[in-house]
Order: sequence, then structure tokens, then C-alpha cells
Amino acid sequence: MEFMELTFRDWTEDYQYENGNYECLCLTCHQRFYGYKGRCICKVCHTNAPPKIKLPMQMLLSAVEECADIVPVGRPIELIKIAARYGYEVSDANT
Repeated sequence: MEFMELTFRDWTEDYQYENGNYECLCLTCHQRFYGYKGRCICKVCHTNAPPKIKLPMQMLLSAVEECADIVPVGRPIELIKIAARYGYEVSDANT
């Protein structure tokens, strides 16, 4: 039986779940860690992540309109997911 070595990068709170004991690779620091199989950021990088930038929905839609010829546009929820991937938090406010 192979035993895993725990590190401060691991999501130990995930271990109680069926899918919580997978070896993952952090997309930020490229280090291995253990946690839920869907995690892509280790605990260290998650904790040290910069705060999200607020982005009004109207600003996101304007940017999409400008790039419409280049980027295929899906439903608004997909746009919000893409913005979140790049550290933006989309709000419905028009400011």
C-alpha cells in the first residue's frame, strides 16, 4: 500500500469525501497536492490569490461586442465563468 505525504498545499478538508483524495497539479505553481479531484489550485496559491476585480456586466458585454467577430459568444453564464477564470467578478450593476 502506498502512503501519501501530506503538505501545506493539500486540501485536507476534502479527504472526508469520496472524490477528496486525488493527486492534483496546481495550475499556478505547478506543484502536486491532494484534494478533491476537480481542484486545480493548491491551498497555498488559493490563500495567496489577489482579490477579484469587480467588473460590471455592461462592461463585459461591451468588450464581447467589440470582439464578436473573433470570439464566439455563448450564453451570459458562460461569459461570467470566463471572466471569473481571469480573476474578474461580474455584477449586474451598470457602474
